[in-house]
Amino acid sequence: KRETAYGLLLRNAGTRLEEISNLLNTRASGPDWKNTVMGLEGSASLIYWNALKEARLLPETFQEREGRGSTEITNAALNYGYAILQSYIQNALGNAGLEIYAGLLHADRAGKPSLVLDCMEEYRAWVVDRNVISLRCKLGSEQNFLDAALKKQLVEVIDKTMSTKINYSQKQCKLENVLQRQVYKLAGAIVEGKCYRGIRFKW
Repeated sequence: KRETAYGLLLRNAGTRLEEISNLLNTRASGPDWKNTVMGLEGSASLIYWNALKEARLLPETFQEREGRGSTEITNAALNYGYAILQSYIQNALGNAGLEIYAGLLHADRAGKPSLVLDCMEEYRAWVVDRNVISLRCKLGSEQNFLDAALKKQLVEVIDKTMSTKINYSQKQCKLENVLQRQVYKLAGAIVEGKCYRGIRFKW
């Protein structure tokens, strides 16, 4: 009997949770704390993508996460989706008067919007990954390249997600507005030393 994706995910959950737990118990301190944090982020990302792959939530053409320039359709769709999300993040940071090239974790490099990349981490899985997964039947089966029609569909579903209302501070707010409020809180953390707490989305 063919095992469902949900069953596969549950079967591997124990191992994955143990791996994540070990990462969370690692403390980043000292002058090299930033590299330690980014190393942990990379390890967690590998666990995350392997879990989705093992659960068969991604097309068979997906072997590993590949960045810009990837010709594999799932990675190409993810990269396109992240570019859309990046525009939302950059706009919110601009409204708050924050310098998009001055990152907190991602390395500062000429022309690299490091702070945008920092802020994107909070929303990648919910805004982009879920929508790409929902389109998996069209990725690597009916076609093997990201055409204009699929790009348009990605824009539509991501825009719809950003317009969806979620529970925030005991109110129902559009995710796009929540993003802006979170960025204002980040500004408060940077300027006034206030505590910043990210959003925890539930799949």
